[in-house]
Amino acid sequence: MANLIRSSSGSNSEAEYLSRLRGGISFPITPKGVTGLNARPALKRDRGLRFLLSSMNWFVYILHSVSLCRYYVGMTQNVRRRTKQHLYGNSFWTRRADDWNQVFCSRAMSIDQARQLELTIKKRGAEKFLSDRQSVKNPDKA
Repeated sequence: MANLIRSSSGSNSEAEYLSRLRGGISFPITPKGVTGLNARPALKRDRGLRFLLSSMNWFVYILHSVSLCRYYVGMTQNVRRRTKQHLYGNSFWTRRADDWNQVFCSRAMSIDQARQLELTIKKRGAEKFLSDRQSVKNPDKA
């Protein structure tokens, strides 16, 4: 612990001090040049990370609550984890009920496609969107 204390003589550089403080783990430098334990890179400026996020599979899903008679439309990369968050009250809008059931899930190839599909469903209304899909699948029942 004594070697983590910064010497008053200034013989240790700031980078060496922060490296020892973090246990030798190097953290990325933010665009403003600030380093430290809480420093994070700006995601908007990191093209590599944006490419990874945009190229991963995204899912658009619709949840239905019988007790509220309401639908919830969302998008995520991990449907199972996100559904559990809704069920356990970790989401503001869906914590009003605990009987959410997934009634629709669709895979999108990019985050842009997922956002577009989510917006389309929200503009149309989840119930109308689902009934339109059902009538397309079974035209004789429409």
